[in-house]
Amino acid sequence: MKGAALSELPPPVLETHFQAVDTTDKEEIQEHFVSFVQDLHLFLNETSCLRDIQVIRREQKPGITNLRAFRGFTPAPRHWYTHNAGGRNEAQFNIGLSPNYLRMGLGFELTKGRHGDPDVVWTAYDRFREALERHRQTFEQFAVEAPLTVELVVEGNDQPRYAQAQETSE
Repeated sequence: MKGAALSELPPPVLETHFQAVDTTDKEEIQEHFVSFVQDLHLFLNETSCLRDIQVIRREQKPGITNLRAFRGFTPAPRHWYTHNAGGRNEAQFNIGLSPNYLRMGLGFELTKGRHGDPDVVWTAYDRFREALERHRQTFEQFAVEAPLTVELVVEGNDQPRYAQAQETSE
């Protein structure tokens, strides 16, 4: 979207969003969150790392024009998620919302489903692990000095609450 102003912050996830996703009606989730997810995608697609992904994709596929990294989302009972499109053979950024938590992560799709190539992905994953290992001390220092902090502002209360992101084994 040319000319769109980029906010310094993504759209806020509100307490009412956690309540709205607490249904098994996928169409209701789709309808409620489509505008929010579009705003989230607009923000994400303008971040420096995703712009870099888009530049690389345009170099690899010069005839394709719609290479926005984030462009769709999947509603499911009591959950929705979005991830960078075209990420079957590269690192995949993902965000999901459930009634009890918001998740953000980096994953690698190791199945053949929907044009996946596990051999290519294992190579990308190994390079990612090698880069982390080569720069382990720097990465660990960064994680300690700049941990992911989530700010929650409950509607009707102007005092934000903060939570440190937790490592999960999902």
